[in-house]
This record gives sequence, structure tokens and C-alpha cells, in this order.
Amino acid sequence: MPPASSSAVVRDGIYEITDSVSGQYLNSIAADIYNRYCDDALILQDKPSRLGKWEIAGIGHGYTVKQVSSGLYCALADCDQLLSQTVVLSPVPTVWCITYEDLATQTVRITWSISDLCWDTPPTGQGRLVSMGKLAGMKDGSDKSAAMHMTWCLKPTGPNDTMGPIQPGIYALQNKASQTYVSLSPDESTVSCWPEAQLEKTGVRLSGIGYKTKVTMSRVPAAWRIVASKSPILADEGLVQIFWADTQVCWDLASFGRATPGNPVSVSTFVH
Repeated sequence: MPPASSSAVVRDGIYEITDSVSGQYLNSIAADIYNRYCDDALILQDKPSRLGKWEIAGIGHGYTVKQVSSGLYCALADCDQLLSQTVVLSPVPTVWCITYEDLATQTVRITWSISDLCWDTPPTGQGRLVSMGKLAGMKDGSDKSAAMHMTWCLKPTGPNDTMGPIQPGIYALQNKASQTYVSLSPDESTVSCWPEAQLEKTGVRLSGIGYKTKVTMSRVPAAWRIVASKSPILADEGLVQIFWADTQVCWDLASFGRATPGNPVSVSTFVH
């Protein structure tokens, strides 16, 4: 079973994950979302990359670990052959038990939730694969060096990672640049921004997603991902960005955030 830990829980958010011994970053080879399993995809490297951002989300009593760039999950390829198999990327998530070993340094152990097997690495060398290792010998301290290679450090990315999840509810959405509010346009089709005093005058066919495509109303829902803003110039508490599903395409107010009444809300690619 998973090792004992403090009562602290890992917050949902986007992290960089490093090996607690070598400091190397958890990255991956380029993964194709259409592959059923991307074997040997998870590797350790000296430097972080765009492939090294991981979204940790609580589910039940465990967590899923998803690669932000591909939308694929860290998973077990074969639940019948666990020991020493590599952790792979898959469209089907595995639920992991993530427990703190040292809260101050954000050091955790990542264990398969129904076993005593956890993420492990070979001792040395860049490009090492992440595999499953057994916790035997760790409780009595007889294999401390091996135990260290089974721990990982979490580094939150972005200024607002402590904001926490957004609760379900009804919200007013105000654009930071223009201070105007998102609302339905008089044509009852497009979505635009209006000053608060004119909201009562405003009241989507889903357009193709592309650069500067307008956000419109539709009976068919789109999947929107709402996250704390990672821009250093938007570091105020409570500011968010709205992305389409697992892409880097996000809501953008036309004309560089002008306060013109009826200024359309569009989507464009977010550049870090």
C-alpha cells in the first residue's frame, strides 16, 4: 500500500516535475495523441521543455497526471506486468496516489493506488525512463538510496497556482484591459464585451476554431478550460484565462482590449 504521509494534499494545478536526487526534469519524446500507447515516452532530461508541463487533478482518493501539450495521461501500459515496466503516455488515465514525503521541499511519492509500486528511475544518466519500482525495504530503512530515487519534486508554474479550482456557479466575466463585460450581442448570435451600463441592451452557432475566430452561441457545448493567468503582467489574484479544451487557443478581446461597446470576443493562440 502507499506509504504514510502528512494530511496535506497536493493541490490541483500545472507543475514541472523533477527527480528529487538528480534534479532532472520529467519530459517526454514528442507524442502522437492518436497512438494508443506511447511506450518509452517519459524521460528525464537536464532542462525543462514545453513537453514538461504536467496537470495534476484530483479524482476520488487519487490523482491523474496529464501532459499539458498533448492532453495524454501518465498511465500503466499493462496492469498484469507491473514491476519495472515503464510509465507511458495514453489517452486513458491511470489514477495515482500522490503523497508528500517532505512538504517544505514539495517532495512526493507517486504510487499506483492499489499496490506498493511507485514511479522509479535507474540510478544515472540523462534520458532515463520512468518505470515502476517496489517499495520493499523502505519501511525499515534498509534501502534508503533506492527510496530516494522513488521521490519527485513538484514545482508549480505560473503566478496564480494557489488560486484553487473555480467552483461551479454563475459569474460575470470582465476583461482586464477594457474593464467591459462579456455578454450576448443584440444579434443573439455573437459574444461581445459591453460597458456595465449597457448590458441591459444586449440580449452560439459554433464557428471553426482558428486565429481570431469569434466566440459565438451554440446549442452544442464546447469544452473550455479555465485556468489562473500565467502572464507576469496579469499576476493579480483571481485573473483567469479561458482556453479551448487542451489547446493553447484562448479567449481574446479584439482591438487589443479596447473598451468600445460591442467589441467582439475572439480566440487566438496564447504565447507564453
